[in-house]
Amino acid sequence: MCREEALDINALFAANGPLNEDTTQLIGIVKETAPTKQCMDDKCLGVGEFINKYFPRGTVYRDDNLLFYEALGNRSLLRNGFFGSFNPISIYREGKKLGKRLEEKGVDGNLKGEGVKLGGVLIFNSRGDVVYTHPEVTGKQFPVAEIADVINSIV
Repeated sequence: MCREEALDINALFAANGPLNEDTTQLIGIVKETAPTKQCMDDKCLGVGEFINKYFPRGTVYRDDNLLFYEALGNRSLLRNGFFGSFNPISIYREGKKLGKRLEEKGVDGNLKGEGVKLGGVLIFNSRGDVVYTHPEVTGKQFPVAEIADVINSIV
């Protein structure tokens, strides 16, 4: 899940948000922590910034075996995402929309680390069954209201 999606999910749990932190646990998954080829520490990689600025209401874990990503289909940005169309006009147009939306939300970040594997959202009920899946689609608006409705329907 990218920074924008993390910010949007956390907004659901804000003071006046539709979800209650007492009844719903928010968990984030990251692919890697430092050291990596590009970064010797997590400050460079941006993990701390992600947690503090974009995902403060959740707990973040590292998925060493990439099982979360496997559950979402092992999708890749190059095959399934933003650049999958290979249409330069579409890529430019969608990139402009994405840039404007991120700027309006105050989302920024770096291009460090593995940024090709696509994430998403899995929602589990109290028995641990997956009741909702939303694979990340780079550049597309996140279905925040739909996710809130699903969570509210199982709480």
